[in-house]
Amino acid sequence: MKSATEGPVIPEYRQPRLSLHLLRAARPRDGGKRIRIGELIKNLGEDSFGWCLIVFGLINMMPLPVGSNFITALPLVILSWQMCRGWHYVHVPEFIARREVDSIAFRRRVASARWATARLERVLKPRYQWIFAPFYYRGIAVILFAMSFALFLPILGTGFILASAMFTFAVGLVAEDGLIALAGLSLGVLATGAALALLTLFALGVSSLF
Repeated sequence: MKSATEGPVIPEYRQPRLSLHLLRAARPRDGGKRIRIGELIKNLGEDSFGWCLIVFGLINMMPLPVGSNFITALPLVILSWQMCRGWHYVHVPEFIARREVDSIAFRRRVASARWATARLERVLKPRYQWIFAPFYYRGIAVILFAMSFALFLPILGTGFILASAMFTFAVGLVAEDGLIALAGLSLGVLATGAALALLTLFALGVSSLF
């Protein structure tokens, strides 16, 4: 029996199991080997913006053929644009929602990135939550759109950093860890600036030939 002098019981904070949630979401309900993107997003739950950014951030962090960013970065452009418009839920175009992915291959990709998610899970905790206030929502969305658009462009050397920054921010968003989210945004701003600088130098170099 508890003493009357004892204080209120504070529930222990449980670190989010990012990999586990992604693996569960990628499991088709019909038990098949493929899953529609629309079903995958639906399985991710209420924090769909955060989880979707994690998913596509991970995909863009993987070794991919040159030029693949035109396809893999497009969902990030769409998601960040929806956030810029003030949406608080994900609306995936039907032509994307109907597309199917190999659920086994996707879960293997998630498992291969567990070295990164496991390290983040150890330090995640609710803090600096003011960054997620509605007042900052549009500003953050604009930064994310600039990051995703820079990732969409064919600029060598910055894709992995931009995808990592997007992934880091999304993890902070899901865990309500403002410090991690700010770290992701800061890295993304630097990478976006570097991408634009490289694009400008390339454009100047091309123009000098004529």
